[in-house]
Amino acid sequence: MPRQNMTCGICRIDVTQESGPRVVRVSGRLTDACVPGLLSVCAPVTPSVNVDLDQLVSADGAGLEALRQLRISGVHLANVPPFIGLLLAAGHATSSR
Repeated sequence: MPRQNMTCGICRIDVTQESGPRVVRVSGRLTDACVPGLLSVCAPVTPSVNVDLDQLVSADGAGLEALRQLRISGVHLANVPPFIGLLLAAGHATSSR
């Protein structure tokens, strides 16, 4: 798969896949406007999809929910910023009540 780039407002999604897993790099602010694009580049969702969040600055509720669903579906979330990790964990704790 050649390199794919997608920009949607204040979020950028870059996709690469060479001979290994598909790597999806998300940078900027993941908002509801970018969620459909993120989900489409991760489809089909398999453990061979890695989402790198090293350059993610923030995520709104829809963005966090999309990341939770991807993780539940088997996508590996890499380089999760500490604050985003706390938000993902907090959402998991509240959704299990």
